[in-house]
Amino acid sequence: MEKTLQELLDLRAIEQLMVRYADRIDANDPQGAAASFAEGGIGKYWGECRERKEIAARPLRSHEPSPVNVRIHLDGDQATAMSYVYAFHRLADTGDPLHDWGRWVDRLVRVDWELAL
Repeated sequence: MEKTLQELLDLRAIEQLMVRYADRIDANDPQGAAASFAEGGIGKYWGECRERKEIAARPLRSHEPSPVNVRIHLDGDQATAMSYVYAFHRLADTGDPLHDWGRWVDRLVRVDWELAL
């Protein structure tokens, strides 16, 4: 029972980590978004960003993740997660709408008893 409870807590923590990351992007808080990554973490977007500093320096885009669309596999202090996201943007120069649909594939590791991307 204790192992099952820990797994449920870990699953919820991963979902909340993804929500926190997307929330910080939507708040235009690049430092907060980058804090979701472990030191030495790698972000692969339209290129590769290494370390929190590089991740924080990339342009932000808004995302609206849905925890219903998250599939997580736990393996001790590590996990993999896949989630589908939708983002709505307005282009700065024209105001035209831009819709992005995507899939996040994450490898996570427990760091200091917290999960990070």
